Amino acid sequence: MTRKMIFGLILAFYTVEIIAGQCITANDILVNETSVGISMRNLIEGNTRFSLDLLRTLNVDRRSNKDSSGIFFSPHSIWSALIVTYMGSRGATEQEMRNVLGLGDTDKVATWEAFRNIRNWNAYQTTGGSQSLSSDESPRSSYQSANRIYFQEGTSFKDCMREMLDNDIAFADFQNKPAEARDQINSWVEQETQQRIKDLIPADAISPLTKMVVANAVYFKESWQQTFDPLQTARRKFTTPSRKDIFVNMMNTRGRFIYGKSEELQCYALELPYAGNTLSMTILLPNNRYSGVDILANNLTPQRLQNLFLNDMYPREVKVSLPKFKMEDSFELSSVLEKMGLRTLFDRRRVDLSGFTGQREFPVDAVIHKSFIDVNEEGTEAAAATAILSSRSARPIGPASFIADYPFIYLIRDTLSDLILFLGTVQKPPEFQ
Repeated sequence: MTRKMIFGLILAFYTVEIIAGQCITANDILVNETSVGISMRNLIEGNTRFSLDLLRTLNVDRRSNKDSSGIFFSPHSIWSALIVTYMGSRGATEQEMRNVLGLGDTDKVATWEAFRNIRNWNAYQTTGGSQSLSSDESPRSSYQSANRIYFQEGTSFKDCMREMLDNDIAFADFQNKPAEARDQINSWVEQETQQRIKDLIPADAISPLTKMVVANAVYFKESWQQTFDPLQTARRKFTTPSRKDIFVNMMNTRGRFIYGKSEELQCYALELPYAGNTLSMTILLPNNRYSGVDILANNLTPQRLQNLFLNDMYPREVKVSLPKFKMEDSFELSSVLEKMGLRTLFDRRRVDLSGFTGQREFPVDAVIHKSFIDVNEEGTEAAAATAILSSRSARPIGPASFIADYPFIYLIRDTLSDLILFLGTVQKPPEFQ
């Protein structure tokens, strides 16, 4: 049975005194349910924009490493933790976070309500919901997401923030027992990621000065809707960015898949759905074999991606060849997020997160992201952690071939909401064993 598992976690570290104060400003007023619906669309669009911006930035940072196997991360995990942090931001910090997270002019209350609705949608996809599935039916997907914000024990923070964050709040004794606090958070991470992410926080990352840690954990395990036959897996050449041919384990299948070609993005696209039929992996194979990933990453925008899904892809018989790949990745994202526009968040003199406690000086020390993914005949297993219309063209007759024997981009998304959960590149799969 084809399986796919993915985890994500984001942690942001803060070191400052915490005091009480006011919570939401007068401008942050939720008007009606319509604004929440609009906000959900805005948030999903913002998630896509943030995901693609982060892919571009990370890809540039890795470009000099010709031996890199690729990139894998959970933009939704990172974005979720930053949304929680955004709720306490003010002034220039708030404006920067609003821009980078793609929130537009949505006020904070509407943003939080929409964010909660997105989380509830993910939970509904997991449990199935009593309105559409009977008790003996399987859930649509196993995707789960959890948030947790750890404060120093004894912290006095705003009542409205406590009410807003509710079950997301936890306490740890960073000041007197930093090692135990680290173990406490790491244990929560392990539990939420089904033991796949261990020791996310390094031994020296938490100190007596730490006052708050924002965390988000994501877990996903799913069967392919159409499995790959292991007997069809064969040794085949794969061309790396350095134009070197290596031999890899290439999985092969044939079936009816959503497939297409984008002239706008100069790539072929293939959608491999999971069993619940709401989540899928989309593979973007550039026309250019050698520098196509860089070109594609630079050209990807939310509108172009939507055009691809809506206008350029359709069901077709396809012969598929896809390499098995496994990747572990880790990032300290502070410098990456600064390049994307989050400058004051990491500046002790300019940061303003007074919405949490009333204390303006509240800088983020680190944003740590750790990830793991394994794609094989049985499916995909992965983990990630971070601390903090034109008409369709005529459909061709006969099977198409989708041979991913050179670098490509892939994403895992909820096909009903278009929320991007995971994103990555494959530059150099493991060699044939």
